[in-house]
Amino acid sequence: MESLAHLPVGVRIGNTLRGYVGYISKAILPTKLAVFYPLDAAWPISAVVGAGIGLAGVTAMVAWGGAPQAWLVTGWFWYLGTLLHSHRVGAVGGNSMADRTRMFP
Repeated sequence: MESLAHLPVGVRIGNTLRGYVGYISKAILPTKLAVFYPLDAAWPISAVVGAGIGLAGVTAMVAWGGAPQAWLVTGWFWYLGTLLHSHRVGAVGGNSMADRTRMFP
């Protein structure tokens, strides 16, 4: 794992938020796929904040409006949970996201 001095918490959280949105967009329109997406810590703050607001909005709609549709609640939280290991919160390697993943480094 990389130290916080090399990759601060803010960059890790920003990459995680953008990664979730990136994976959704690539699932809908799979273009410009790559095995390795290098980490770029110089994202506009508006992109990170927008990703966070979008994810929070979808999560709120699913959590409060999804009671009759349990599959939607299960699917959304499954998506959030299963992708958590592949983002830079754990900070292993130099990638920001990948079109392939592995459970263990």
